[in-house]
Amino acid sequence: MDTRDGVDTHWSDPSTLGARASFRTSTMPALLVLTKIRPEDSGQYRCRVDFIKSPTKNTRLNLTVLIPPERLVILDQDGEEVHGGVLGPFDEGTKINLTCVAIGGRPTARVSWWQSHALLANSEARASTTVTLQRDMYPATLTCQAVTDPSLAPLSENITVDMNSGRATELVCQAVGARPHPTISWWKGATRLHTVRDKVSPDGNITSSILTLMPSVEDSGRVISCRSVQQNLKHSLKLGANLDPNSIMEGSDVYLDCSGVMVKGSGGVLVSRQSLVLQHVSRERGGDYVCINRCALVAKVLPSARPEGKLSIFSVMSTQTP
Repeated sequence: MDTRDGVDTHWSDPSTLGARASFRTSTMPALLVLTKIRPEDSGQYRCRVDFIKSPTKNTRLNLTVLIPPERLVILDQDGEEVHGGVLGPFDEGTKINLTCVAIGGRPTARVSWWQSHALLANSEARASTTVTLQRDMYPATLTCQAVTDPSLAPLSENITVDMNSGRATELVCQAVGARPHPTISWWKGATRLHTVRDKVSPDGNITSSILTLMPSVEDSGRVISCRSVQQNLKHSLKLGANLDPNSIMEGSDVYLDCSGVMVKGSGGVLVSRQSLVLQHVSRERGGDYVCINRCALVAKVLPSARPEGKLSIFSVMSTQTP
């Protein structure tokens, strides 16, 4: 504005501010008004006042135009941009590295990572964070924010880290020492599970049951159990009139009696009672016990006449196994 000729003259450089700048003298103090601010309007402005009889005065000020970032870019651990706002799925316990980069903006934006209201990382222009995925985090939502100035609303971007669900896993239950091999069943609470396969070791001593389970979020905290049942022992054992099978346990003393068995008739055959004692019986001693009585008999037979008048003499060796 120039009033040296007594007439107010307004002028603005068309190559810089042009019609977007005006000078108001009706206010106190006078104002330079800029409209439709652009990034290139940033810089130092100088107000110069020339007096007729006084020295010229200059006042300087800096104008900073705040520019929010154009966008935020989220990179995974391989440096690849994450699209769609979802990353994964990952297994529980996996460590993931995420980087958030603010594109554009002036002054340089402050970038930060947040999980709910917890600050994870904070840096200029770009921020990186490492997160170890835990079950209680599911679904894990992380937020990247970029702020150029407190007077401006932050630019934010959310990303959901997906964790594996519906993935099959195998559980193994083994029964050792049961003969014949038992029946193993799997249960989830009171519900029986049927996605099972069984196998028996070559020596028959170990029965393994493998459950294929596809857990879901609803299974968190549920109890999975296996049960072993010996189908061949539905009823009490009957091993003898004086034997209580329920009292035979590992570490017990077991007495087995063997009584005589009549062979070739009972006349003149007497067998004395014999006992077998097993002290501190262990499971390795389980099995079949057989009482055997071997006898060798040599008998000379008197000659007898056959109808043809021939004479035969027999020598007999007899072995008995009752």
